[in-house]
Amino acid sequence: TLIELLVVVAMIALLTGLLVPCLGMAREMARRAMCAGNQHHIYVAMNMYLVKHRSLPPLTRSPDIVVPPEGQAGLTNEQLQRTPWDLFPVIYHGNNLGPEHSRFTNFGPLYEQGYVEDIRLFFCPSQTHPDFRYDTPTNPWPIEDPHAIEADFKRWNHVFSSYGRRLGLSNISFDTVEPRTAILSDVAMFPWYTATHHGDAGFNVLTADGGVHWNDDPWYHTHSEEYEEYSFFDAIRHCIDVFDRLSGIRR
Repeated sequence: TLIELLVVVAMIALLTGLLVPCLGMAREMARRAMCAGNQHHIYVAMNMYLVKHRSLPPLTRSPDIVVPPEGQAGLTNEQLQRTPWDLFPVIYHGNNLGPEHSRFTNFGPLYEQGYVEDIRLFFCPSQTHPDFRYDTPTNPWPIEDPHAIEADFKRWNHVFSSYGRRLGLSNISFDTVEPRTAILSDVAMFPWYTATHHGDAGFNVLTADGGVHWNDDPWYHTHSEEYEEYSFFDAIRHCIDVFDRLSGIRR
């Protein structure tokens, strides 16, 4: 009868409404686990790199230190690039000055030297921001001309990973790092970037002992007005604060 048919349709609609969110959550949990696996594989590759080189690869164009605002007076633009606001996730830095200035950085040498076979390992499957996803118009791989920058400046000649690394790890051994220290995580250098992966629910973080931990502290998802006008140094400071808090260090 018509009533029975309507009851069946209503039951199907109800079950669909219940199952679809559950399926979405299940898919996200699978992506979250894959992201954690990516980070652990990066950790293994970094340790293999350490055995041969006795240090981690350098960050982009940077001595892996922060130059505070009071020390920036009189610096050239190239020197100011050493205040690495965008250097945490850059894995390939192309330079229009010539091939000798273009190189793999951060996690990039792990791929360049064969410690990681698939560069997609550096990209979180939950990441939605096109600047940090694998092979998008604004973050292409491979780069057709790594020594050129588009004239309209819509895309630079860099490749960004979905993961950011802590400052101060270049040219040191993990033996000198406390096991609980957070060394990399999903991109978190700006508060609004933390909303672009894992549905703004949190993010994975890798510690120096090889553990991958899920963190959902709302502090990392701040979208308040205090971040509307964000300087490069503020971005660096925020990212370092993130890593320190992940390490259990409260400022």
